[in-house]
Amino acid sequence: MLLGTVLETVTHIDYWREDSVKIPLLDDGRVDIEALRDQVDWNNLSAFESMLVTLLDYNWERLYGEIKEHPELAKLAWEDDRTLLGIAAHDGQFEIVKLLVESGADINHLCRCYTPIYGAVCSGNPEIVRYLIQRGVTKSLNYKCEWKENTPLQRAAYEGLIEIARLLIEAGADINSIDSKGRTPLDLAALRRRIEVVLLLVQHHARHQQPETTEYIEELRLDE
Repeated sequence: MLLGTVLETVTHIDYWREDSVKIPLLDDGRVDIEALRDQVDWNNLSAFESMLVTLLDYNWERLYGEIKEHPELAKLAWEDDRTLLGIAAHDGQFEIVKLLVESGADINHLCRCYTPIYGAVCSGNPEIVRYLIQRGVTKSLNYKCEWKENTPLQRAAYEGLIEIARLLIEAGADINSIDSKGRTPLDLAALRRRIEVVLLLVQHHARHQQPETTEYIEELRLDE
């Protein structure tokens, strides 16, 4: 079951609105988006409803208030397994991230779109990454997301996010994970000429798979 015990035996939850709007759930506890689209008042959407049914309209200020009033929202997952925590982390919304975690959101929730820690890496905000690690990131640390099957460290290496890469390695990230194209974090860092990350990974004896990475490391003359 994806949600906390509070929601395990219900088929809907009530929240926020005076007319008792209900969030319909599938049998496994995820939000039934199609059913929600059929029942909402499109001229009077809450911030949470708008996020669910449009996947575009993120009014974080309003959402903060709704989550404060209805912390059970922190435990919901979309039909595609996305969560508010993952989206907030991806959007760099640190205050929302902290509120969601304090409200019971699952830090290690797995989702192929992006886990909370993967979303935090995408935001480029090392403070969110550090916070999630401190709060107990475990099984999602090396979980592969997106169609490229990247781990958080692979994404950090590709983007050249040196501080985040260091945090992930210190937390125990797999420095030799391989993506769908057979590339390790070192390969991805070398591909984008992210020299600081390359040096960091080499210092940790990371391996690589691509001949182009060998050539790039030789160009750096690290042995001199």
